Amino acid sequence: MISREKIIAFLEPRPAVGEIFELTIDGGAPWNNPMVMLKVSEGDANWRFVGRKIIGVQTRRFKLEIAQECANLKEVLRALDGKGKIPEGQWRMAFAEKYRLEHLSERLGVPDASWINEHGEAHFPFLTNLQ
Repeated sequence: MISREKIIAFLEPRPAVGEIFELTIDGGAPWNNPMVMLKVSEGDANWRFVGRKIIGVQTRRFKLEIAQECANLKEVLRALDGKGKIPEGQWRMAFAEKYRLEHLSERLGVPDASWINEHGEAHFPFLTNLQ
């Protein structure tokens, strides 16, 4: 069995804020299923997926932006307004597969309102350095 430390050694350092980077995702891979990725980060959250699922293998370019402390999804979206189009939330798993997260001090996510809780409120899963 390969240790977590050896796996991390093969990953690239994460991009700096404002840096443009490229990701590839296989939308058909089981770990990129929107509900599977939700379970990985949020456990047994009672959410459902209502967004557009990524199909097939896709490659896109992104720019890492940071929204400082925000209390909810609306605040995050307001903080990122004018900084570009928000991609599908599934891209966060492609980010986690490519970049090191061991020194991640903040939560990192794609504020895609495709996950809805039992009260009809939009949420989005995020990454931490524990994933």
